[in-house]
Amino acid sequence: MGLDKSWIQIIDRTQPSYEQGVLEFLEFAFNGFDEGELLRCPCKKCNNNLYRSRKVIYEHLIMFGIKKDYVIWDLHGEIVSESEDDEENDDEQNCNDGLREMLHDIGSTFNIHNIPNVDGQPSEDKSYETSTNNEMNEEAYKFYRLLHDAEQELYPECEHFSKLSFIVQLLNIKCLFGLSAKSIDALLSLLTKAFPKGNKVPMSYFEARKVIRELGLDYEKIDACLNDCILYRGEHLQSKCCPSCGVSPYKDPNKKLPQKVLRYFPLAPRLQRLYMSSNSATEMRWHKDRPIEDGQMRHPADSIAWKSFDSQILLLQQIHVMLDLDWLVMVSIHMEI
Repeated sequence: MGLDKSWIQIIDRTQPSYEQGVLEFLEFAFNGFDEGELLRCPCKKCNNNLYRSRKVIYEHLIMFGIKKDYVIWDLHGEIVSESEDDEENDDEQNCNDGLREMLHDIGSTFNIHNIPNVDGQPSEDKSYETSTNNEMNEEAYKFYRLLHDAEQELYPECEHFSKLSFIVQLLNIKCLFGLSAKSIDALLSLLTKAFPKGNKVPMSYFEARKVIRELGLDYEKIDACLNDCILYRGEHLQSKCCPSCGVSPYKDPNKKLPQKVLRYFPLAPRLQRLYMSSNSATEMRWHKDRPIEDGQMRHPADSIAWKSFDSQILLLQQIHVMLDLDWLVMVSIHMEI
């Protein structure tokens, strides 16, 4: 019988079912350990980084709650079995899958020619050109740098990673397991020494982030009021205190350490990247290009509200076209007069 982990998603930690889940987790985690043994605490505060006693872990899970993404208890004795076929497929899978195709699609949106194909062979053109007579705009320049990183081996004769794919997967692991920037710095320093000479491992987390920023998937930090009254942007950018509650935006005004920070993930560049890839763009438009009219609601596009919105937008577009035509007619009449 598998472990019941449904209690992890319970929001109200005062419910008996949540406490029962905590007790079952502790019974599973401490099975075989002596009394007084310390194990990692999976609460939101300790984040599996600190070792606690059974009593303290119980108190933390009740007070702070368990990490919602800690669904495989591998740090507490759970063993995840994988079939031999899956392991073989994982070994054979190329870690660069998808990156070259994505960069090829991105390059095509900039009208850049001679982008290497998926098989590594160049296209028919024999020199990098742009539609602006070799004047490389900023986006095209970013693309070239990404393409260069995607082509670079992580170290000489490395078969599974390019510099770009290594950085992407490293930062993905950081997000999945909540690693700090300092821990990534230490890991990169170790890998730089462990890998063969000439490796392309970034020297720091900051350097790795610079590469990812070129993908347009970064976020913006915006200082916020401690009591969630305002964001310090626009007219409040230079404010010394919150106009609503009067609280200072900084913990320490001298060091300008913010009380609270909002991380804003811009939607537009993420949508642009989705539509830059021919594969994901097709999936983004399936509800429009391949609709199924059977009365079933498979997508919000099947709802009455969505269809009503589409019809209004279509009407506005038609009105806009008509106004443009009227303007052209008036201009032509004026010129004739």
